[in-house]
Amino acid sequence: VGLLIRRLTPLECERLQGFPDGWTNIPGASDSARYKALGNSVAIPCVEFVMRGIAITLKLEKEITVLMIA
Repeated sequence: VGLLIRRLTPLECERLQGFPDGWTNIPGASDSARYKALGNSVAIPCVEFVMRGIAITLKLEKEITVLMIA
């Protein structure tokens, strides 16, 4: 029995990257165009995670600086 690998649908790719369903479903856009748009984007949950980490670090650095000055 040959093993077949199923390609992810554009909808599945949107969900994996944290976009709402149909985010790339622009009238007239082919599946290829949707895959390309998703391939040129970043995963929203990853961006949120990194930005939260940066915000926490900056806040802690600011608090430490205030304590050192006082």
